Amino acid sequence: MMADAVELSINGALPRIRYLHRTHPGVTASLSESFEEAASVCLDRSCSPPTEFALSCAGRLTLRRLTWTKPDDRQRRAWANDTDRIEAAAYGVSLAAVEAELGLVATTRMPTLSGADYFLIPRGQRVDDLEDAFRLEVSGTESTETHRIHARLRAKIAQVAHPSDPSLACVVSFGAKRVLIRQT
Repeated sequence: MMADAVELSINGALPRIRYLHRTHPGVTASLSESFEEAASVCLDRSCSPPTEFALSCAGRLTLRRLTWTKPDDRQRRAWANDTDRIEAAAYGVSLAAVEAELGLVATTRMPTLSGADYFLIPRGQRVDDLEDAFRLEVSGTESTETHRIHARLRAKIAQVAHPSDPSLACVVSFGAKRVLIRQT
């Protein structure tokens, strides 16, 4: 089905985006709600809840269900800006995906122009212990075209590659219902 996948497994659900703050010390309850609201507006354009995403990570293709609530008209109007909506939605889905697939959680939002969006640590690790931290770069798209999604991933890998820090790039396609995660 997908050329970049070696094995396929069905692994249940992604963590609910609106509750990411419970496991991700670098995400607040308000951000979690906002990320899920943006994701629901993105997904509402082409499907109904829940939605299965194909996650490609470490040579595996995993199908995971994302639970979300259909947005109302006010939420659709509030998230009418494509750039803001897709960016916020991609943060939520990518953080849920790296937690589910790799056991990593966001500890800190990275500064502007740092080349990455979040620092991730293994779930349960002390927040101030960044010895095993990963830098995460996130991108979102509504494209359904595989070549565009993979081109975006290559660009994000190049952006986040850092000689002294392990890094991850994650591209979320709301059109194709795919999440690609690669370590640099």
